[in-house]
Amino acid sequence: MGSDIDTDITMEKQFRRNRLFLFGIAAGFSVLGGAEYVTILPTVWRYLQSLGVTEEFWLGFVTSVYSFAAAISGIIGGRLADKYMSHTKTIVVASVAIRIWGNFQYTLGGNITNILGGRLLCGIGNAGETVLLSEVCRTTTRAERTGVLAICNGAFDLGILIGPLLQFILTFFNFHIFSFQVNPINGPGVLIGFLWLIFLFATLLLLRNLAQEVATKDSLEGSQIFITQPNDVNTPGGYSNIDRDFEINDGSDVIRHLNDIEQTNGATYEIYMKEFLTDQFVVLLSLAFIANFCVSGFDTVIPVITQDYLDYGIFENSLIYMVGGLEAVTMFFILAFASPAISDTSLQLIGWFLLLLSQIWFLVFIPMLEAGTLVYRTHFLFGIVVLFLGNPIAFAANASLSSKVLSAKTQGLGQGISRLAIYSGLIYGPTWAGSTVSSSYVFLGVPIAILLINGVMLLFSYRGLRRSESAEHGGRSDLPVSTNIQIAWSPEKGDAKESDSLLSNPYS
Repeated sequence: MGSDIDTDITMEKQFRRNRLFLFGIAAGFSVLGGAEYVTILPTVWRYLQSLGVTEEFWLGFVTSVYSFAAAISGIIGGRLADKYMSHTKTIVVASVAIRIWGNFQYTLGGNITNILGGRLLCGIGNAGETVLLSEVCRTTTRAERTGVLAICNGAFDLGILIGPLLQFILTFFNFHIFSFQVNPINGPGVLIGFLWLIFLFATLLLLRNLAQEVATKDSLEGSQIFITQPNDVNTPGGYSNIDRDFEINDGSDVIRHLNDIEQTNGATYEIYMKEFLTDQFVVLLSLAFIANFCVSGFDTVIPVITQDYLDYGIFENSLIYMVGGLEAVTMFFILAFASPAISDTSLQLIGWFLLLLSQIWFLVFIPMLEAGTLVYRTHFLFGIVVLFLGNPIAFAANASLSSKVLSAKTQGLGQGISRLAIYSGLIYGPTWAGSTVSSSYVFLGVPIAILLINGVMLLFSYRGLRRSESAEHGGRSDLPVSTNIQIAWSPEKGDAKESDSLLSNPYS
C-alpha cells in the first residue's frame, strides 16, 4: 500500500518535470523564431541585390511568404495536434526539421526561387509553435496558464534582443563549405540553421508525449487518486483515506489535468463549430488581429516618421526598437508573476485601452510633427512607450483567454486559428501603414475605429469571458484554493465505485 502511494507521488513529480521540459522547449522555439526574424530581415535586401534582383516587390514577397506560410501551417499543425495528441513530439520534430531545411536552402540561394522556397519552408516549420502552445494549454491549469504563456510569447522578443549579437557573429563569416562560399549576406541561414539543429537534439532528448504517458500509466493499478476537502475523514464503501499530511496549492489541478488529457479523444466538426463560433472566441480573434495590425503597422513607419520629422538616423531608430523590445520582454515577465493577482479579462481590457490611447495620442501629435513643431518630440516618443506597453499586456491576456474559452479537444486548431488572426494583422498592418503614412488621419483613424468596435464587443462579452476564465471542469469555479492529496486504496481491483475510478475527477 505504501509503495502504491509512493508510486502515485512519483508519477506526479515526473509529470511536473516533463511539463517543465515542455515549457522550456516552447520558450526556446519562440526565442529562435525571434532570433531568426531579426537576423534575416536586415540582410535580405542586400542578399537579393547580390543575386541581381532590383525590383523591390521581391523584398515584399520574401518577407511576407513566411507569414503567409506560418498562418496556414499553424491551422494544419493545430488540427494534427488535436487529432494526434499522443504524437506531439513527432509533429514538433518534423516542424523543426523542415525549418532547418528551409534555412539551409535560404543560404544556398543562387536564384530568387531558392530564397522564396527557403522562407516558405521556414514558415511551414513554424507549425511546431502552434503544437507546443496547444500542449502547454492542455497541461496547465487556468490559474497558471497566463504566466506560462506570457513567458513563452515573451521569449520571441527576447530572441529579437539577442539579434545584434548574432549580427556581430555574422561579421566573421567568410569561409567555404566545400566550394560554396558563406559570407555575412547569406550566412544568416547557416547560423540560424545550426541553432535550430541544436534545438532539434534538445527536443529529441527532453520533450515527452505527455498525453501518451498519461494514457499508459500502468503503475497505478489498484489505487485511485481523488481530491477531498481537508476535513474529509472517511470515504463511503469502507475505503480509508490516507492523508499525506502535506498540502500543495495546485496538486489537485495537476491530477485533474491528467484525467482530462486521458479522456480527450479529439474533436469533431460539430465541436469545432460550437466552440469557435462563440461570441467570446470571435471577439478574441478580432482583438488579436487589431493589436498586431496596430503594432506592426507603426513599427513599419517609425523610421519614415522619425527620419522626415525628427531627423533620426539608423542608430536612433535602432535605439527605439531596442528599448521597445526591452519594454515588451520586461512586461511579459512581470505578467508571468503578477497574473495570479489580476484576471485575464481585466488585463485584456487594460491592453485594449493602452493600444487605443496610443493611437489617439499619435493622431493628436503626429500632425503637429508634420507642421514642424519639434517640441512635441517627447510626446511622440511617449506614445511609442504606451504602444509597446499595451501590446504585451493585450497579447498575453488574449493568448490565455483564447485557450480558456476552448476545451482541451480543440486547443490545437484553436491555437492555429489564433495564429492566423495574428499573422493576418502582421501582414495587413505594414501594408496599410506604408500606403497611408502620408495621411495620418487615415493611417490612424481606421485602427482607432476598429479598436472602438472591438471595445464594444469586449464589453458585451465581458461576463462570458469571466465565466470561461473562472470555470474549471464543468463550470465549477468554487474549487478549493488548497487541497490535500487523498489516496483511496482497495486491495482488490474492481471494488472501487465508478465515481472513484483511476485518476477520477470529483467535480465531473
